Amino acid sequence: MEMKTISRIALIGVAAACVSIMVRPALAEDYIIGAEMALTGTYAWIGVPSREGLDVGIEEVNASGVLGTDKLKVLVEDTASDKTQAISLINRFKARDKAIMVLGPSSSSEGVAIGPVANELKIPLLTTTAVSDAINKSGPWVFKTPASPALIIGDVAKYAVDKMGVKSVAMVWGRNNDGQVGQKTAALEVFKSKGTKISAEESVLTSDTDFLAVITKIIATKPEAVFLALVAEQSANFIIQARQQGIEPATKFLGVPNFGSDQFTLIGGKAVEGAVYVADYYAGQDSDENKRFVEAYRKKYNRSPDNGAALGYTTAKLVAAALKSAGANPSSDAVRESLLKIKEMPVILGRGKFSFDADRGALYEGVIMTVKDGKFVPAP
Repeated sequence: MEMKTISRIALIGVAAACVSIMVRPALAEDYIIGAEMALTGTYAWIGVPSREGLDVGIEEVNASGVLGTDKLKVLVEDTASDKTQAISLINRFKARDKAIMVLGPSSSSEGVAIGPVANELKIPLLTTTAVSDAINKSGPWVFKTPASPALIIGDVAKYAVDKMGVKSVAMVWGRNNDGQVGQKTAALEVFKSKGTKISAEESVLTSDTDFLAVITKIIATKPEAVFLALVAEQSANFIIQARQQGIEPATKFLGVPNFGSDQFTLIGGKAVEGAVYVADYYAGQDSDENKRFVEAYRKKYNRSPDNGAALGYTTAKLVAAALKSAGANPSSDAVRESLLKIKEMPVILGRGKFSFDADRGALYEGVIMTVKDGKFVPAP
């Protein structure tokens, strides 16, 4: 009799425990994501603001509840603008941290190096600011947030010819950066298709600071415009040196989204007034999401967001959309499949809509911008 009573009590206890487990609310889980960005070194000018934009996006996603009670936990590491470090980090994120996906890197040279590694590891890689088509075309696990040079860079060449009346142009680009090579090629094809005279084609290294020899050659060809596919600091310094060397005052300077960095106007000052470029982003666009982003970014960093910051923020929103679509406890393969399905997603980039193409590259329209009174404004 005593044994039966004890057994009955034990069963009641087990049943009560089961009920307790059943009614306990689901615990929040973290989505572990690796992010490798150039926070120091050559590409820190784009890596730092993109990391800041990414942080704003992560905070917004986690606060919004778009993923339910789950949160993004993004582990940010510095590549130091080094390809070897970038390769080491993606391996570490996969093996040690068990990351479900990896964001970054900041430059095309790093991206081209780690794209094949992402495919070998079978982990989704979504670049934040690296633009080279060779990155996403390296295999099915690699995606890009910034648009292909072939997609938007040609727009600034069209604008220069059709709106500005440019009839001759000199081309300058970084020969050791795949993204800049692609940008130059895209612009060159448009210029040639419109019958524009190519007065000079000169390449430099991304580490160069003295452009006297190249500028001397270009001045001798008397171009109406100079197209620069260089990083922000280099572009600003090139224009300053060209002005100092006596290039015709009427010569126009054309460029790529890198012009949209605060470093371009900070270093270039009055020398870069009137420069025209194609941008991924315009901080003054009138969407509710962009207003929310700009307000949050200014509050956090006490300045307006630039091109890189907008790309970082958009990367966070793409991640959230993919994870939400992938369902509970998704595998890396499920995340990859969800990224592939992103079509016409509202974003702050370009004219407001984002899709991935068949090669996992970004699809959106660029915006033609100019520098006026030291500020970035839409070109007329």
